[in-house]
Amino acid sequence: MGDLGLLVALFLFCGLGIVLIYWGVKRGNSHMSQIRKAVESRGDVFELLPGSYSKGLEIHIRASDGAWNLTIHQGQPSGPSKSRPSWSEWSTPYAAVSSGAAMWAPKSEVGFGTKFGAINGPVQSFVSNALRRGLTRALDLPHQKMDVIPTPGRAGILLATSDAKQALDNVLDHPQLLALRQGRRLSRQPSVVRDVNGLRIRLQTPLNTAQDVLDVIDLGLTLSQTLDPHQT
Repeated sequence: MGDLGLLVALFLFCGLGIVLIYWGVKRGNSHMSQIRKAVESRGDVFELLPGSYSKGLEIHIRASDGAWNLTIHQGQPSGPSKSRPSWSEWSTPYAAVSSGAAMWAPKSEVGFGTKFGAINGPVQSFVSNALRRGLTRALDLPHQKMDVIPTPGRAGILLATSDAKQALDNVLDHPQLLALRQGRRLSRQPSVVRDVNGLRIRLQTPLNTAQDVLDVIDLGLTLSQTLDPHQT
């Protein structure tokens, strides 16, 4: 009876695993179908690039006139931790600066944004360099010397080159951006990057619902228009 019970338990466990996998695939396909329907109803273009073991799945959404693009990358498990490098990025060539780069990121969960001002001397330099390297890697920023710019009273971290310190001033407190950061974990809060290539809205997680996708698209369009009112 002991062996029989073990076999029954193993059978039930395998069956449950199959059901969960099926449910997960079905749920994912449903979300993807909803995203496709939502963006195509607005006249935008949806393209799915299936993943493989070495390359993650990607969804490409773009304006019909090519004015902007949104890439949603779902990475595959890799390395000992089986982590998945996933991200989402909206981009447009509009609102570019003539030189330099600036980035407005959500405040770090470990409190660098509030504690940085109280750190002095060599420790301040170390923290500044570590913070800058971490954020530039996470947001795929160009290899330029970027400094932490003080933003008293604001919930975020501003990095910029010396010639682009004011490049994002008009959107630091934008209500649409603040709304998409409010109450969300750090990876789901959008960061804003402005450089010579244009404007980018980046999240360190894939967008999983149609509403999330539309919110990021609308945020990108609004911030782009705010920074470059004369774009066509």
